[in-house]
Amino acid sequence: MTITKKKGTLYIRADGASVNNRIEDKNDATWKENKLDIFFIDTELICIKEKTSLILLIIKNKFLT
Repeated sequence: MTITKKKGTLYIRADGASVNNRIEDKNDATWKENKLDIFFIDTELICIKEKTSLILLIIKNKFLT
């Protein structure tokens, strides 16, 4: 495996939400947590400054579910 170091900042955003799948697990729970992650670096981000807000556009990203 080759590890490459890059300059910049790596951003990771993670979101978890629960879904009721109606199938009980070993703890009698029917709720399962799903995850959605997005990874991007500062060179893949465009910042647009409006009058009172800042808009961030991710131009290249990687998803992990």
